[in-house]
Amino acid sequence: KAIEIDPNNSELWNCRGLALCHLGRHIEALVTFEIALEIDPGFIDAWNNRGVVLFKLKRYDEAIRYFDKIIEMDSNYAKAWYNKGVVLGKLGNYFEAIEYYDKTLNINSERPKVWINKGAALGNLGRYAEAQECFDRALEMNPENAEAWNSIGLALMAMDRIAEAEVAFAKAEKP
Repeated sequence: KAIEIDPNNSELWNCRGLALCHLGRHIEALVTFEIALEIDPGFIDAWNNRGVVLFKLKRYDEAIRYFDKIIEMDSNYAKAWYNKGVVLGKLGNYFEAIEYYDKTLNINSERPKVWINKGAALGNLGRYAEAQECFDRALEMNPENAEAWNSIGLALMAMDRIAEAEVAFAKAEKP
């Protein structure tokens, strides 16, 4: 109804796109974000959200182009650096993904998920001790982060530190 009252409000179209995305209606979300961008071509959140939906649709090259466009528009928009790192990681480009996570962390180092993803990329490269350091950073921000504890467990297992890994896995399972 809000869009009927104010059809030229890019924020409303963006919110509608997010709702559609959460419902799994990704194609409709893409169209909705495009409407938001037609109304306001500089609306960075809509650019970012469209890139995320393209990623969910496995249209990785298009998603990367969207995140590159955002970085060109605002090099301090941390979500674009992070999201491009996620896409690169999904494609197995772990070295490059780490570079994008580092750029994200230079803008905002207080996001546990970025530390976890950087650690996962390092782990995929066999750099388990460095990965563990990243997971530890995430735990400094949130000691109850189950994903970080699980990731530490995996890194410790890879380093044959089984007893420590079991402790980490147990902490990941705590409610």
